[in-house]
Amino acid sequence: MKNNASSKPKTEKTEQKRKTKKRFSLDSFFGDSRVVLIISFILSLFLWIVVSMYASPVDVREIKNVKVTLNLEDSLPAKLNLAIFGEKEFYVDVTVRGKRYQLSDSALAAENLQVIAQMNYVDKAGINTLPLKASFANGGGSLEIISLSRTEIDVYFDTLKTQQYTLEPQIIHDGFEIAAEGFISETPILSSSVVELSGPATEINKIKDVYAKTTLKEPLSTNSTLPVTIEPKGEGSEPLKYIESSSGDITMTIPIKKIMTLPTTVSFINAPLAYSEGFLDMSFEPKQVKAAVSAELADTVDSFPIGIIDFSTLSLGVNVREFPPVSSAPITILDDSIKSFRVAIDTSKMKEAVFDIPLTNFSAANVPEGKKVTPMDGTLKEVRIIGLEQDIASLNADGIYVETDLSSQPVTDGIITVPVKIFVKSNTSCWAYGEYKVRVRVSAK
Repeated sequence: MKNNASSKPKTEKTEQKRKTKKRFSLDSFFGDSRVVLIISFILSLFLWIVVSMYASPVDVREIKNVKVTLNLEDSLPAKLNLAIFGEKEFYVDVTVRGKRYQLSDSALAAENLQVIAQMNYVDKAGINTLPLKASFANGGGSLEIISLSRTEIDVYFDTLKTQQYTLEPQIIHDGFEIAAEGFISETPILSSSVVELSGPATEINKIKDVYAKTTLKEPLSTNSTLPVTIEPKGEGSEPLKYIESSSGDITMTIPIKKIMTLPTTVSFINAPLAYSEGFLDMSFEPKQVKAAVSAELADTVDSFPIGIIDFSTLSLGVNVREFPPVSSAPITILDDSIKSFRVAIDTSKMKEAVFDIPLTNFSAANVPEGKKVTPMDGTLKEVRIIGLEQDIASLNADGIYVETDLSSQPVTDGIITVPVKIFVKSNTSCWAYGEYKVRVRVSAK
């Protein structure tokens, strides 16, 4: 009993002490000036926000550079196969009215607005004036659009047309010659002779010529490959609009040749093994020619070949050959007065002998697989050989060979006659004059 009586006053005392401590803590908290300051700031901010939202003054703001939407999908022009050409990006400034807090940079930007070009009445090609309609992308709330910097735009509509044209090269230069002094230029060569152009049908139909144009800053002394610009032209001086090239990059090569005076000469086939320059007594008319030589080859060209002569056509005596003046890609004849070239080859100092050639010296090239070719005769008679006297004197029939090439004629089993060439295979000045044939048998091996 004693213990219970003593514990009750203790409990009451502890509870009283706890309440006293609680009252002390709240009094201390609200008595702290920093706490009061923070609470005051929060309440002020809350009141300012409420006042700003509900008591803020109405203001206006101009939103710059709002992009105009041109949407052809499911529109009347799209159903009429009309496309937009020329300028396709338009921007307007939109003036908006609302409460000041709604017009801040953080609350309202160009992305929050949409301006759509109305295409309801576009039903023909040409420039069409489209009215603009502005709205808020997210509804806008109490904001109000009051004006646009422009209320309509002009847009060019037409059907798309694509067509190919032949290009005409054109070189632009400021009064100077295309080629440097001592050089000439030839017809420019384009990497592509045609170009594909696309654009509005109305403009494409006006095209008469299409030029590939390049500009030179100075005369040329070497072949030059330059980029070009494509320029279509109509009948009048008015430029064509909205036309694009769908071809790749095209270049122009301007061939440049060096002007040179070259001695005339000829080249030979089936020449004797000992043939060398000065071997024959030759004279040319004209002896030299004025020509233009490709700039890249000018340092390696020292003569102008007027033609090719087969030694087998040269008989004993004076052989005269005439050749027409023929220019080539590397060398162009500049003298228009030349109607022909003439060469006289004098073999009078040579000697001639006649041989019967044993056909054990016969060979055939390009024989069909599985076939063999056998001469029908033992000798090829009366072959005329021409050469220097000492070489003719030392030559015998065993040193002369007969060859045929079957690649250029049909070969069937049986006896056929084939053309042959005669070669003196020893290192002499001798060659065979004339044409010869041999009868051979073609059979299976």
